[in-house]
Amino acid sequence: LIEEATKRCRTIVQKLMAYARRPLESTEVTRVDLLEVARSVESFLKYQLEQESIKLVIAADEDKDYFVLGMHNELEQVLTNIILNARDAIRKTKKGGNIHISLVKSQDWIKINIRDEGIGIPKEIITKIFDPFFTTKEVGAGLGLGLSICQEIIEKHNGLITVQSEVNKGTVFS
Repeated sequence: LIEEATKRCRTIVQKLMAYARRPLESTEVTRVDLLEVARSVESFLKYQLEQESIKLVIAADEDKDYFVLGMHNELEQVLTNIILNARDAIRKTKKGGNIHISLVKSQDWIKINIRDEGIGIPKEIITKIFDPFFTTKEVGAGLGLGLSICQEIIEKHNGLITVQSEVNKGTVFS
C-alpha cells in the first residue's frame, strides 16, 4: 500500500511539475492540438476528480485533427478553470457525477463543449459570470477572476465563449 501510494504521489508531482513549467516554455503562438490539451488537463485533474466520484469523459472523432494557432498553456488554463468550476457545481448537488468534454470540427471552426451535471447557474446571474470579481463562492474561496480570464484568453485566440445553463440540471460552456 505504501509503495502504491508513493508511486501515485510521484506521478502527481511529475504532472504538477510539468504543468507548472509550461508557462515558462513559451509565450509564442504555435500550432496547438485541442484534443491533446483536453487530454493533458484530464491527466492532470483525473486523480482529484476521481476522489470526488466525478468522471471526466472526452468525446472526439479520432480521425480529425483539432489544431488551432494559440498558446497551449493558456488553453489548458481555460479548460482547467471550467472543469474545476464544473466540479464545484457537481459537489453542490450530489456526491459524484460526470463532466463531458466534446470536440466538434467544421471546416472553419472547432467547438469544445464542457457539460456538467451540476447545480446550474440562475438566469438572474448568468449575464454576470464573466465580469471580473463576480463570484458565487464563499468569501475567501475564489476571487471571481477565473471566468473573466477564460473569456480574455478565448477572445485573444479569436474565439468566443458562451454558456447555457438550467438550474438543477447543469451547465454547458462552449
